[in-house]
Formats: sequence, structure tokens, C-alpha cells
Amino acid sequence: MKQIVGLALACLVLLIACSKDPEPAFTITGFDPVNGAANLYVTINGEGFDTLVSNTKVAFNGVHATVISTTKTAIETVVPSNASTGKITVTINNNKVLSATDFVILPGKWVQKGILPADKGRVVGLGLL
Repeated sequence: MKQIVGLALACLVLLIACSKDPEPAFTITGFDPVNGAANLYVTINGEGFDTLVSNTKVAFNGVHATVISTTKTAIETVVPSNASTGKITVTINNNKVLSATDFVILPGKWVQKGILPADKGRVVGLGLL
């Protein structure tokens, strides 16, 4: 009888331990720029990202974005045309993490005019139509 109770208890402990979702092995520490419009390049900074673009998905407030490149500490992506203000979601191998703050979509129709050299103190050039 003791063996059956012990076995049942061990199965219960194992079941509880297996039912918890594992914590993702990556984090989002921020993104730059923090606001903008469709077609803007955004760099998501963090730790533990996958270096394969095919394993990485990004969404702006639930709208899927194109991932351009990935490293262990940065993901380069493009704001989708129908995005709205909200959290940025990064999904890697079915593990999902949300940004702590919202990416803000600026009002008006914005067009990216070019990418300015980083050594000039700016990263993105935008213009309002």
C-alpha cells in the first residue's frame, strides 16, 4: 500500500512540474526608435535572441512584422503598414516575450527618407507628407 501511495505522490509531483511553461531564455531590454510609422526600421535590443531569422517572429501590437536580421543581442525589423500603438512581441521557437513599453505609431502619413549614418547622431530620417 505504501508503494502505491508513494508512486501516486511521485506521479502527482511530476505532473505539476511538467505542466509549468518554461521561462523563455531571452529578454527584450528596449527598442530604438521608440515611435514612428509604417516601414520604419526598428532595432529590438535584448539578450539571448536566436541568430536564425527563420526562428524569430516579431509583431507590433499583434501585427506580424518582417524580420531583417538577428544577433544574440539585437533584432532588426520593419514596422508593418497596418500596425497600431502597442507592445512589441518577440517569439522565438514558440517562446513569447512582450516589450515593457509600447511602440507608438505617430499620426499622419510618414515616409522614411533614408537611413542616416550612425556617426552623425541619428539613425533614421522621416518626413511627414
